[in-house]
Amino acid sequence: MMNAAQQAKGLGGHILCVDDEQDILAISQASLETIGGFAVTCCNSGAEALRSIQETKPDLVLLDVMMPLMGGPATLKAIHNLPGCADLPIVFMTARVQPDEIKAYLDLGAAPSYFKAI
Repeated sequence: MMNAAQQAKGLGGHILCVDDEQDILAISQASLETIGGFAVTCCNSGAEALRSIQETKPDLVLLDVMMPLMGGPATLKAIHNLPGCADLPIVFMTARVQPDEIKAYLDLGAAPSYFKAI
């Protein structure tokens, strides 16, 4: 059963999408809002996500692995170190899908990942 905050945000809660590619953010946001009924906040960088996360309080983070300055793994670690965010589910969105890469993401504490088409 959903709480009032989830109902106000949309059927599925709130998702924070973080990717440096604007087209990926646009497609993700449109799909998640239109088909999934989620509320979606988009950020273009790991630093922007860290500034946004305390205010938006997402239920899930979809996070690109390869971004300039602060990549996905560094962003995941920083998010999990924020107060109240240690158990926040984070799913990597990536085209990097070699078994050793996937294992490294899971070892960092990421949830099973979504793979981008390349």
